Amino acid sequence: MVARTGTSLFRDVASWYNIVWQFDSTQSTAANRTKLYVNGTQITNFDGSDSDLTQNLEIQFNDDKQHTFGCRQASSQDAFLDAYLAEINFIDGTALTPSSFGETKEGIWIPKETSGLTFGTNGFRLQFKNSSVGTASSSTIGADTSGNNHHFSSTNIATTDNMLDSPTNNFAVMNSLDLFNTGVTLSEGNLTWTIGGADGGGRSTFIPISGKWYAETGVGGAVSDLVGVISGQADITTVNGTQTVYYQGDGNKRVNGSTSSYGATFASTDIIGIALDLDASPPTVEFFKNNASQGSINLTDVGGEGYSIGCGSGSGSRATSFNFGQDSTGISSAATDENGFGTFEFAPPSGYLALCTANFPDPSIDPASGENPTDYFNTVLYTGNGSTQSITGVNFSPNWTWIKNRSANDSHVLTDSVRGVTKEIQSNEATEETTNADGVTAFGADGFSLGDDVAYNTSSELYLSWNWRAGTTASGSEDGNNPAFSSSSSSKSGFSIVSYTGTGAAGTVSHGCGAVPTMIFIKNRDVNDPWAVYHSKVASDPQTDYLVLNTNAVPVDDATYFNDTAPTSSVFTVNSNHSVNADGEKYIAYVFADVEGYAKAFSYAGNADLDGNYINLGFRPAWIIVKSITSTRSWLVIDSVREPNNVCVKGIFADTNAAEISISTDSATVDILSNGFKCRGRDGVINTSSETYIGFAIAQQPLKFANAR
Repeated sequence: MVARTGTSLFRDVASWYNIVWQFDSTQSTAANRTKLYVNGTQITNFDGSDSDLTQNLEIQFNDDKQHTFGCRQASSQDAFLDAYLAEINFIDGTALTPSSFGETKEGIWIPKETSGLTFGTNGFRLQFKNSSVGTASSSTIGADTSGNNHHFSSTNIATTDNMLDSPTNNFAVMNSLDLFNTGVTLSEGNLTWTIGGADGGGRSTFIPISGKWYAETGVGGAVSDLVGVISGQADITTVNGTQTVYYQGDGNKRVNGSTSSYGATFASTDIIGIALDLDASPPTVEFFKNNASQGSINLTDVGGEGYSIGCGSGSGSRATSFNFGQDSTGISSAATDENGFGTFEFAPPSGYLALCTANFPDPSIDPASGENPTDYFNTVLYTGNGSTQSITGVNFSPNWTWIKNRSANDSHVLTDSVRGVTKEIQSNEATEETTNADGVTAFGADGFSLGDDVAYNTSSELYLSWNWRAGTTASGSEDGNNPAFSSSSSSKSGFSIVSYTGTGAAGTVSHGCGAVPTMIFIKNRDVNDPWAVYHSKVASDPQTDYLVLNTNAVPVDDATYFNDTAPTSSVFTVNSNHSVNADGEKYIAYVFADVEGYAKAFSYAGNADLDGNYINLGFRPAWIIVKSITSTRSWLVIDSVREPNNVCVKGIFADTNAAEISISTDSATVDILSNGFKCRGRDGVINTSSETYIGFAIAQQPLKFANAR
């Protein structure tokens, strides 16, 4: 047997992987005899050796042995695949590269049509398209559509096990990474939720913030006593209480844990429809029993930031079968939504859609229109040369570049186009702005140029640069107590850089984000004042509190910072505190707003568990900054370029000059996922019990197009 065990972990359940295995034992180099590619990228991190991959080795695959997919047959046990399979292609006689099966468009790996490939003598193509099951033939689910007629038999698969889910139209399922109670299990492609004997709950993988959505539960004879919707910001450990709306089997409704009369009772033989309207003001959910409406419920007091379809249960054994439109099990009518997607027992109400990516709205930064999140934010790594050099590959001319030496204890250095090149501030220091002629010396069309300062460019040392694009300039004179300002902004990405001159009295500063800011970093450029940070999740009235970027301090309530006044879509307010608005002193502010599919402020509760909280973002993140607001803990920054594979173990702290650290696997690690991230460690900087965390994330790919990681 030939086996190579990789160290990357593939546990993203919200989207699809494309996997290419290449075997060519004629290669002279052992490492080249077998290769693994995931979403077009070769995986090179393997444990063990290649000593068993002898040259010209013949293996049992493509030999006269039984071949199986979805199950590994061994003498002692059968190991089953916990995944959907969309298509399997086997090419006999040619070691094709991933480009034969997929291609990258706007940074996203998408499948190609494979019917034109030459499959070779023993090659086959399994598309699982045919509806019949049973013995191997051209009419079975195991039909070979390559033309070679190498048909496969199916075992324990019914006609209805063939889902509509596919890499080009991904449907929601229940999220195995976002469950409450270890006694909860998922089965049937993560569409059946089961619990025995204790409280528990779960959410779906998709948590939309707009649109009108429909799903059914109870299809196939299983329905819990609590089915409904859960706020995207709800703590999953309280999924039966706050920020939830459920329809109960006894006919009552349960809103934020409070029970009152609602509709008819239901049993396991009934089908419950869930119609979620996030475009209404306020948003609503309406439940149906066997297509009979039980009435609309207002979601005003339930939370926000999107809602998932989900369920909960008190004590006792419960089960719920979900259909988000992909499953025809037990369905007789095969109704679709108005776009022709999904298969339901009852037609969705007018305007309501199946919860699938084909129905998702186009994101603000839309790859389908030739745009990409990397047009507005990009991480570029480089190696210092101790002289001068130009760094390219940013993909745009940066307006803000944040650089950190990964190899040494050098300060973070921040330069932007509004203050001008060579003007340097440090995220880990309160020191005033300095001029450094050997730092960033120019911004170019695809990057920036460097001098030989050690914080930027020591020979042979490793560096990271986080780069943001803004671009739309504006300025204004002092107007009463409102400071004079100049800015570079992007309403498309919800980001701006604002330089302003303090007045010493409460006033407003124009920001240009085009939306209400959810995170703001402010630094006094003239004196050694600490950084001031606004974050929309830091308190119920966030404008009353401030954080400090250059320390690990907890939030402080102080009206002299933001005047206890919330920012608006056009301005943020500063009061008289020296760190934000001293008369005549110059300030720089980096301002961020939430943008659906691209940027999001978040908060979550820690649980000190290696199976930590799942933080839904609505996109696959490229950059994440996290801070505990309960205890004095550092600002942790994670990016997807330093960490191309899960689990993420490389840490940078924004408030210290420490070099990059490799985090132990049970410490401050996370998985980056197609719809957010999952805490996999229990260190205090990211996931200890009884602490609350806030942060901000920027997208690598919007969920509508995201590959699994």
